[in-house]
Amino acid sequence: MDRPTSDLYHYTSLGSILKIIPERTLHATDARFLTDASEMRVIVENLKFAMTSVANPDDFTSRLHAQLRAWLENRLSELGNAVFVACFTQNGNLLSQWRSYGDPGKGLSIGFDPDKLADTAYSQHFTVGQCIYEPKRQKQIAAEVLSAIETQARLMFPDSPARALFEPVFAAVETDLLKIAVLFKDQAFREEAEWRLVSPVISNYVVSDIKFREGRSLLTPYMNFELPTGHNRRVELKHVWIGPTPHPNAAIVAVNEFFAKHGSSPRFGVGYCDIPYRTW
Repeated sequence: MDRPTSDLYHYTSLGSILKIIPERTLHATDARFLTDASEMRVIVENLKFAMTSVANPDDFTSRLHAQLRAWLENRLSELGNAVFVACFTQNGNLLSQWRSYGDPGKGLSIGFDPDKLADTAYSQHFTVGQCIYEPKRQKQIAAEVLSAIETQARLMFPDSPARALFEPVFAAVETDLLKIAVLFKDQAFREEAEWRLVSPVISNYVVSDIKFREGRSLLTPYMNFELPTGHNRRVELKHVWIGPTPHPNAAIVAVNEFFAKHGSSPRFGVGYCDIPYRTW
């Protein structure tokens, strides 16, 4: 976890901004339902690599690793507790982001002051972290995590029974492991320079504030994240980019009027991306 020092942007669309600003919230999505198909898998693969790298494991370590592999596959990736993330980037005007997250001709990226965004996250018990893309760093962290898991296991099972089931060990580390897992990203996404606001771990959907929206092929769980607001309870924006559109001047006028109407005029204005990418 870290604290951002530069403005952070969230890519969205005109349809979504009509809800984001009046409702003063963003959707924090269950990490298992994000568009990156490798979410929650990168740390699993790194932990598996760390296990194969342990030289001459004794019987206790071998049994622990075997059970950990099964637990990682069956619980951490799909069936276990949930953690929700709201995604931001340091680059508010990036072609790959316009292509991925802005409806054709209708994209926006809304920029926030990093300190105000972080403070707002902490007040909602969210943590803030910068995504880790470098394979070498991921392997280093995974090795440290694996060592910590074994230390925990030896504390909980000091007599090392031959038939010990290590489920209590994995339950004890699951919350911390999930919060690390959501910051591990495949290096193919390095260009995004992503930061994430990470929710508390949710173990019970029934009594939580989880909501659902229609996705392209399934229901997507999410929870609301309240955005930074000023004394007037209006969303505080630092800067806004408008994505590629056939009507840039009209788009700037309309977006400025919309933000003014809702008392959320960006401090440093609304700009056009000037990227010659055409979808119309």
